[in-house]
Amino acid sequence: MEAVFLSVLNMSISAAVVIIAVVFVRLLLRKAPKKWSYLVWGVVGFRLCCPVSFKTVFSIFQFAAIRPAAVQSAGQTGGMEDIPPNLGLMTQPQLNTGNTQINETIGSMMPAANPAASVNPMQIWIAVGLVLWCVGMAALLIYGIVSYLHMKRRLTGAVLMRDNIYETDRVRTPFILGLFRPNIYLPVGLEEETLRYVLAHEQYHLRRRDHIVKAFAFLLLTVHWFNPLVWLAFYLMNRDMEMSCDEKVLEKEIGIAKAYSISLLSFAVNHHLPMPSPLAFGETGVKSRIKNVLRWKKPKVWVTLAAVVLCVLVVAACGTNPAEPSEQIEDGDYARSGAIERMTSMRPEDIKQINTSGFYKLSPEALVPVLNAAGDHHIFRDEEPSYVWMFWEAEVWLSGGPESFDSSKDEYLSLRAGLAENIVTVEYSDGKGLRQRFHLEDKALYDTVRELYRSDGVIDEEAYARYGPLLETRAQEDVDNSRDMYGKPFTGYEITCFEKVDTFATSLDSMTFEVYVWGVAFTAEDLTKVGWAGGMGLDSELRVVGYEQYTYFVVCTRSVELEDNCRFLFYDLYYGPDEAAGRENAWYKIRQAFDFLPDDLSENFAVLNSWQQIYLDFWDNGLPALLEGAEEEIVAVGLFDTESDGVPELAVWLEDSTDGVLYYISDNRVLHNVGSIYEGPAPEASENVLRGQNGLAIDHDAMRTFLNSWQP
Repeated sequence: MEAVFLSVLNMSISAAVVIIAVVFVRLLLRKAPKKWSYLVWGVVGFRLCCPVSFKTVFSIFQFAAIRPAAVQSAGQTGGMEDIPPNLGLMTQPQLNTGNTQINETIGSMMPAANPAASVNPMQIWIAVGLVLWCVGMAALLIYGIVSYLHMKRRLTGAVLMRDNIYETDRVRTPFILGLFRPNIYLPVGLEEETLRYVLAHEQYHLRRRDHIVKAFAFLLLTVHWFNPLVWLAFYLMNRDMEMSCDEKVLEKEIGIAKAYSISLLSFAVNHHLPMPSPLAFGETGVKSRIKNVLRWKKPKVWVTLAAVVLCVLVVAACGTNPAEPSEQIEDGDYARSGAIERMTSMRPEDIKQINTSGFYKLSPEALVPVLNAAGDHHIFRDEEPSYVWMFWEAEVWLSGGPESFDSSKDEYLSLRAGLAENIVTVEYSDGKGLRQRFHLEDKALYDTVRELYRSDGVIDEEAYARYGPLLETRAQEDVDNSRDMYGKPFTGYEITCFEKVDTFATSLDSMTFEVYVWGVAFTAEDLTKVGWAGGMGLDSELRVVGYEQYTYFVVCTRSVELEDNCRFLFYDLYYGPDEAAGRENAWYKIRQAFDFLPDDLSENFAVLNSWQQIYLDFWDNGLPALLEGAEEEIVAVGLFDTESDGVPELAVWLEDSTDGVLYYISDNRVLHNVGSIYEGPAPEASENVLRGQNGLAIDHDAMRTFLNSWQP
């Protein structure tokens, strides 16, 4: 259902652009018969219900420069994807509108993946949106059905006049009701002339199957209820539908404009929300319809021809997707582009920095010859795998730094590769407004980017012979316990590294703590059915990495061998502002994990394994890191035992915040309670709430006293 929801959002975005174009075209057609304005709404309906289309250079999306990059995935799907189908699985969610400023602005507002969370926060947002979407659809459908049944019940006593024409005193205006066997209902006592106009109008509706068109339009409105432009389109389409029927009646009987407009005025009623059956005669846009009737003239031939040509152009422009860059521009034009020229002429000293999330670094001396060759012998390709498969990337910064780089101001070259062999997506910005994006087929460049993500490292054979069975048991448990929306995705595992990185000595004889880093890669039969949560990726051998997050293996050596002398610890073991602080933090967590509290270590760890000490350490080390860069100060904290288990959740309020952020303890670690808040501003100080005094921040001692004095 999430895939359907995202597909609907993409169709709604495409349709929104087309609706704006059609509204503009209606202004150009204001002197043409309204049947042409009514006709062009068909292309909006196509965009709202069909996710795929042909690609042409005449597409409105080609020239508008609104969102050309949204079709880069159309090589496989045939549709435009402003919202990537894997949005909920991205480490940092990004849109694909083709406008970098829009992408970065909206992308910065979306929550990044939290490696410690079981689900990506963006997945929660999508799930909430899916629920709201379904609720909105259900509400509109119920409204439509109830309105239909209510009207059907009111018409129970209607008297058959002839054929499918009924008369009743229960209505004030003529209308058509029914989908497969539609009937015309008339109010009692219509004059003969008015009756003739009404029947001509309504029967033309039936001949043109407008009752089916409106039912289908209402169904599309139900699906896209969240898009205000779709509501506007539904309203304007109904007006054009009614006006075109008015004009058809005027064509058949010359000189009746005044009498016809009086009939319209007599049927004017209050506006209501649309029902799934065609609206009553005269109910939609009475004022504008009367004006249209009074100024109507039989159209001249050239006006009709111009309207036909314009409608054909609108359908061609709005009903098709844009061709990809390599379909529009010859290689010679690309060879003169900034990106290819830059790749061809680049030197190692031009590169300020190369960023990659891979396991290996790339030097300018190694990359530049490959870029030069790719620029010299460039081969452009149309296809690009969907964003979910672009696993490997390298960012080459050519200006800016060294502390930071700005993609809106600095020159850079981005290289991305995925499951489409030998295809590299190149994005280039000169920092002065020129931005280019295209796909190259180049095996050397593809292999260079992919090899950055080799996960095989050093394995200490001697240590592995001793502890390998524990690692393998852990990895097999990961395989057995792996679950996502598709079931169990992993088929096996491979240990990729096991190496000692640190040793902590103690004051006790024959006791040290040895720290090993280990890695495991998982094989999957079908990579398209892996739920990609935060921190996960694909190595160069197409194995899933980042799933196992307890990547440190710590061994406690003792003179007497104990059965349980090993621990798996979280990947942030050495987290800290600098190397010394990181190692101190690691030593603290190791002692915590092993319940190792000899008297001569420190009196500050007297309650090391209690929840109080865990929260205190989080207050001193973890929370400041989370709030780094935030302008607001912490004004209050609270402890609330929501689970009634004696271990409270920690609520934190910042300045000007309306709600408190909640944290909880799991496996001796403090985690953010995603999706849950303490509603309302910070309460006054009490046994459950601590506030800063006299404008001063809450310090370590005050927090320690508060934690130790709390009672459940």
